[in-house]
Amino acid sequence: MEDEYYFSPEKGNVAFASAIDCWGFTVESYADLFSAKLGVDKELLRQHLWGDFYYSPAQKKFIKFEGESTKKAAFVMFALEPLWKRYEKVASLKSGQDTTAYKEARSKVKELLSKQMPLDNCILSLIAKHLPSPTTAQKYRLTTLCPSLYTPEAMKSDVLCKIREAIEKVDNSEDAPVVVYVSKMMAIERSQISDLKDEFLSELDSSDAGTVERLALIAFSRVFSGHLQKGKKVYVIGPKHNKEKGIVDIHEVTMNHLYTFMGMHLEVSDSLCAGCVGGLGGLDSYLYKTGTISTIQDCPSFVALNNKSKPIVKVALEASRLSDMEKLSEGLKKLNKADPSVEVYLTDSGEYILCTCGEVHLQKCVKDLKDEYAKVEFKVSEPLVNFRETILLRYMKPEKALAKVHSANQEENGEKLKPKEEEDKKTPEKIDIYLDKLMHLKDLKQNGLAIDITPNGRCKMHIRAIGLDFEVTKWMETKRSLVKKIAAKQVDPDQLEQFVKEFKAVLQSHSTPKKIINLILGYLVSFGPKRNGPNMVISPYLQPTQGLLYVPTEVAPSIGKYHRTLPEELFKYISFEELHKAIISGFELATSIMFSLSPYRQLPTLRRAHGRSLFHY
Repeated sequence: MEDEYYFSPEKGNVAFASAIDCWGFTVESYADLFSAKLGVDKELLRQHLWGDFYYSPAQKKFIKFEGESTKKAAFVMFALEPLWKRYEKVASLKSGQDTTAYKEARSKVKELLSKQMPLDNCILSLIAKHLPSPTTAQKYRLTTLCPSLYTPEAMKSDVLCKIREAIEKVDNSEDAPVVVYVSKMMAIERSQISDLKDEFLSELDSSDAGTVERLALIAFSRVFSGHLQKGKKVYVIGPKHNKEKGIVDIHEVTMNHLYTFMGMHLEVSDSLCAGCVGGLGGLDSYLYKTGTISTIQDCPSFVALNNKSKPIVKVALEASRLSDMEKLSEGLKKLNKADPSVEVYLTDSGEYILCTCGEVHLQKCVKDLKDEYAKVEFKVSEPLVNFRETILLRYMKPEKALAKVHSANQEENGEKLKPKEEEDKKTPEKIDIYLDKLMHLKDLKQNGLAIDITPNGRCKMHIRAIGLDFEVTKWMETKRSLVKKIAAKQVDPDQLEQFVKEFKAVLQSHSTPKKIINLILGYLVSFGPKRNGPNMVISPYLQPTQGLLYVPTEVAPSIGKYHRTLPEELFKYISFEELHKAIISGFELATSIMFSLSPYRQLPTLRRAHGRSLFHY
C-alpha cells in the first residue's frame, strides 16, 4: 500500500521537464518516441532506461551494474547526453557578447524540443494515468472536505443526504443540487478574459492608463455536483458559516460570469457540469479566499484548504501620504484575496502588517501592491522574521512548558495585562471629572476642541472630542458584530432600524444632550478602532442621508440645520471624497493608538477615557 505513494521514474509518475523551454518526458514516453531511432527494443528501453543499468552495443542488451564501473548509465547515454548536445551551442554562446546569436540558438532548441516532447502532452498524460477520476476520488475525499455531511444529524436530514449522494455519484443532471467549491481567488489580467477584454481596451482609450483596473479576481472552482448554468441563482456560503453556532455568512447571487481555463486565457462558458474545473467572476465582494456555492441554502460549508507554506516574513506598511491610507487598506484586501499564501492584519497600534513566505515573495507582493492593487506610494519597514524555540528540561512536563510559552508570547509585545479588578482598584475616581464636564452641552464650546493646520497650510481642522457615558460604551461593546456590519454597509434595513431605536433609547436614558443624539443619528461616518469600536466620528459636512445610522423615522425633522458646507476654493486642491477618507484614516489611526497604549503603558486616564469619545469636525 505504501509503495503507491512513492515517486519513481520507472513507475511513470515522474516527469523530466523544462518549463522555460516547454518540453517534458517520462520514461515511458521517451521509450515510445526514441526506441526506433536509437535502435533499441521499445519494451526493453522502458524497463531499463532508469535504474542501475548500462547498455552494451556489442551484446545489444542492458546489463546491471555490479560494483564500480566506468560505464555510462542507460539514462545518461540515451536521454541526458542527446539533450545536452542540443544545449551545447546555447551554453557556449551564453558567455559571449553576441546576444542575438544566443537568442536565436535558444529559440531553435526550444522549438525543436517542444515539438518532439511537448510539455502539455507529458503533464496531461501523467494526470490521466495517475490521478483518480472525480467519480472515484469524491467518494473518499468528501469525508475530509465536508465532514459536516457525515455527522449523525446529517445522516437523518433528507436534504443533506441528497447533497451527499449527488457529490459521491458526481451527478450532473439538471435536477441534482449544485455544489461548487472555490479553493482560491486568482488575479487575472482583464485583457486575457474574453468578455472583459473589449471593456478594458475602451477604458484604456478613454482614460488615464494608470487609473484603469488591469486585474480581475476570478474564483478558481471545482463543480462537485449538479449543472451550474449562466444566470442561475445560487447561495455563496463563506467558510465561517456555522448554523449551529449562529454564525451566518450566506449571500444570494446570480452567476453571470462562467469561464473555462484555456492556457493563459479564460473563455466564456454557458455552463459547468460536475467534475469540471472552471472560473467564476463577480464573487470578489462575497468571498474572502475560499467558499462553497450551492443552490441549497442549507448546504454545509466545505473546510478551508490547509496551506502548508505558512508566511514567516512580516513587514509594516505605511502610506507616504495619510490621505492614501484608505487606498492602501483596499489594496491590501485585494492582495490578500489574490494570494493564498499572504496574510494581512491591522495591529492595535494601527499598523498594517503584511506577512509573506520569504523575501522574494515579499518583493513580488510589494511590487503588485504598488503597481496593481493600491497604486499609491508607501513605506515598507525592514523585514522581521519571528523565530520561537523552546528548550525543555528533562523533568518539565509538556503541559507546563506550553503554559510558559503561551505566557511568554503574551508578554512579547508589552507587559502582561493585569486583571480588570486590580486595574480599577488602582485607578482613582477623580480622573472622570474632565469627562463628566464634557457631558454637558455648555462645555462643548470650551473643552475638547483641537485646532491644527495641514502641512501644506491650505486647510485648518477643528475637531472636538466629546465624552460619552461609560454605560453607553458597555452597551456598544455587546453590539460589536452588528456595528461592524453597519460600518461595512452590509446590514439589513430592518436590523439597522432596530439598532438605531435601541441606541437612541440608551443615549436618552443616560442624559445625552439632544443635539449630540441628532448629530450621531444624522452624521455618523465611522466607528473606531477597527471600524467596530465604541468611538465614533461625525461630520456635519455630509448630507444626513449619507450617515451610517440614518433612519428617516428616528431622525429629528430639523436635522438639516446642523449641516455645514465647505468653501469651494478647497476643492481646487482635494476632492471631498479624498478629504473625507483622509479624516477617517486619521481617526482610525488615532483610536487604534489610544487602544494600544492604554493597557500596556498603564496610562489610567487614557485607559478609562478610551471608548467614550465622540469626535466632531
